Amino acid sequence: MIDVVFKALTIGLLLAIIPGAAFFSIIHTSLSKGFRRAFFLAAGIASSDIFLIACCYLGIAKLLAIPFFNILMGIIGGIILILYGVFTFLKKEINSEAKIEEITPRIEQKIMTSNKNILYFFKGFLFNVTNPFVWILWLGITSNSGDTPRNQLFFLVFILATVFSADCLKGYFASKIKKIMSQKFLLIVNKIAGISLGVCGMVMIVRTLMELYCK
Repeated sequence: MIDVVFKALTIGLLLAIIPGAAFFSIIHTSLSKGFRRAFFLAAGIASSDIFLIACCYLGIAKLLAIPFFNILMGIIGGIILILYGVFTFLKKEINSEAKIEEITPRIEQKIMTSNKNILYFFKGFLFNVTNPFVWILWLGITSNSGDTPRNQLFFLVFILATVFSADCLKGYFASKIKKIMSQKFLLIVNKIAGISLGVCGMVMIVRTLMELYCK
């Protein structure tokens, strides 16, 4: 059991530190919107991981063997990342939570905050679920998750818990660093994040088309 947990923690930490769309999105969201929004984004990503694992066990991930489905997922996911990257890059102001509270009545603020949290949750879910390479990644992980149902359960739970905890920590520390950053510096980070997300989207589309071409 110790070997299973150690292996799961190792894989989970590697998944958490690999620079990608989710990595940049969590950091950017925490810097620009605060830890709460980054937490819901991370929760959405974690929920999509659970959904993908369930799909892998049900055999739905075999749809990735169908070229049209693979292309569709890759292109849609890439376009979403590119559009979000462009929007992030062109954004000219970072609004803080305190500033929003100053100009919004308390009751209306609670409703708006709740809706925004849900929006970021689904944004995180959508980022992951439209990336065919994440599907392939979880297909590979689940197929080598252990020799018994108990080991498989522990293995996957520890991976998910490790990734989610690491994502929350990234968001938390980014929100703390934000307090000592100037608005100008945050805007520079915004542009870097926008470019990074756009590049991730283009790479996703290119990789999808290249895999099709190589086949």
